[in-house]
Amino acid sequence: MKKFVLSFIFCITGLVLFAQNTLIPSPPSPFDIDEHPKIDKIKGTTGIRVETIPNQAEVYIDGKYRGLSPITVTDIEPGRHSIEVNRDGFRRKRADVGIRLDERVSVSLKLNPIVGFLFIDILRAKGSPPESMLQLDPEIIVDGVAIPYSSPMEVPAGYRNIEIEAFGWQRVKQGIFVPENNFQWMTFEMHPVVFALNNAGLSKPIFNPHNPGNLGKTSLKWTANAPGNMVITVSDKEDQAVYETKMDDFKTANNSLSWNGRDINGNFLPDGSYKVTYTASSIPWDNSAPIQSKMQAEVTLDSSLTSYPRTTSSGISGFLFAPSPDILPPGSFQLDVGVLAGQPFENSKLWADYPISINGRYSLLRNFEFAAAVNIDPMQGEPSNYGVSGGVKWQFIESSGDFFSLALAGNYAMLNNSYTDSYGMDAGVKLSLPLMFRIGKLFIDLSPSILWTGPHGYPEEGVPKMIAAMGIAYQTDYFSVALSARTFFDYTDIQFSNTMAGLELKINPLPSNFLISLYGGAWSNTNWKAPKYFGGLSLGVLY
Repeated sequence: MKKFVLSFIFCITGLVLFAQNTLIPSPPSPFDIDEHPKIDKIKGTTGIRVETIPNQAEVYIDGKYRGLSPITVTDIEPGRHSIEVNRDGFRRKRADVGIRLDERVSVSLKLNPIVGFLFIDILRAKGSPPESMLQLDPEIIVDGVAIPYSSPMEVPAGYRNIEIEAFGWQRVKQGIFVPENNFQWMTFEMHPVVFALNNAGLSKPIFNPHNPGNLGKTSLKWTANAPGNMVITVSDKEDQAVYETKMDDFKTANNSLSWNGRDINGNFLPDGSYKVTYTASSIPWDNSAPIQSKMQAEVTLDSSLTSYPRTTSSGISGFLFAPSPDILPPGSFQLDVGVLAGQPFENSKLWADYPISINGRYSLLRNFEFAAAVNIDPMQGEPSNYGVSGGVKWQFIESSGDFFSLALAGNYAMLNNSYTDSYGMDAGVKLSLPLMFRIGKLFIDLSPSILWTGPHGYPEEGVPKMIAAMGIAYQTDYFSVALSARTFFDYTDIQFSNTMAGLELKINPLPSNFLISLYGGAWSNTNWKAPKYFGGLSLGVLY
């Protein structure tokens, strides 16, 4: 009996080993071996630098963990060494390299993702509308990330959450395990949604219809979960309809119509608050009645809210070298990219450097405006200068008719290599009190500021310095011309310095939101005994 049992166990063991070696495929190798890694050798301290694509991979040298790539290891002996790198979602990779005394070897290794393959069938549920009535254009989402659809689809190996969403159809979700270098099949059945509005509102809930071009318009926006028809009605406080517009057969989730703040007859509506009613209805594909869905929003017309193009490269909006108190209406923004040439501020050579500015401003709340600027001066043969600034402006006085306005502005700027840059950005904490008088199309601006400055923007003195600035501008709907100047006054030295002046022309080709700005100016550190001159250009949008 014992011999029989032993013989049976021996046979079973043999069959299992045979199956493992012949019927069941071997697991993939734990490593990808790179026999010809990209290697650069340079003279210097003995060591190894490991770079990977992608980076942030774990690096092991001779089995010892050294950190995340890219990394340079110098406490290593000359000779042959084994490098292993590993990152989640990618196959481990190994390479052998040799280094000599006083030689640094740079090794670059590209990791291969661990992937599997999916075949996905997407079917219409029984009783669904035909393609001619409701298109099925699915989006594939794997673990929250949308990826292009193909057959088969390459996805990371492991357990994955697959979602299918399409306009007009219910969202479906299913989990599946995708084996490495192998295939899986999935089938999704799509059902049409019950029609509904998801959201409705305005791009600018407060605006001035008298502003020129697109600046005097707002977008009536809505999102829906399926195709439909839309009727938008604007009503006054007595609930009387003053304006109505519609869009038949919209076929996308996000939609909008433009409104210029006028009534049905094209006349300007008086200032005040109005109710906007969005009435959407479905497009039946059978004999059922349309489904209606309603939402409401509120819009305010305010003719005192003016949108003027301004320069924000210093970190505060205004003229080139003088902050101004006017701000954008809520929901509006301005973005600009500009460059200076010639001999901008503190550039010692003519036509040698071209300072660049990327700046913008945005109004989220009434009477408040936020601004930011990044200025870069790529100086030839020297380290580049750069500055970063952010600030906020509060307009707390605005007279009727826009005759007089006053604001308080504060901003902070960091500059790596100077106290003031070519665009008038000042390192440190600055408080400004810009005030402006308007006479028709003429604007007169005065802006005193105090500045706590220091290296890189860290204030080092308790006594602030003063900046006196002023500007004058002529403004029309299509263009504006402005002249501004500023001078830096140091209480400790009792003298003026760093005087800058600039002339700017801003062109707004209506009805577009496009903005073109041309600059010219001069600066001096020596009471205008030897002034330097510059010019510039910027392109932007004002919405």
